[in-house]
Amino acid sequence: MPALGESGYDGATVRNLLDMRSGIRFSEDYLNPGAEVRLIEQAIGWAPGSMPVYRGRCMTSWSAAAAASPRGPFEYRSCETDVLG
Repeated sequence: MPALGESGYDGATVRNLLDMRSGIRFSEDYLNPGAEVRLIEQAIGWAPGSMPVYRGRCMTSWSAAAAASPRGPFEYRSCETDVLG
């Protein structure tokens, strides 16, 4: 998807997403307001935005950052299902 080509998803395949091995940095720490799971909630309008740059935009406005190369170890990331959708 071109909108994600300049993010941490660059080079990841559909298989990498299905296997939850995209290699992006994505924290599921729901108690941390700065965790990626909270930032994406702001980007899609599910949560009030403490970071106005994200508020009211879409998921692709949130840019995933690469943490490791694709095909790394399995790590559950709820955003992988959003990207697949």
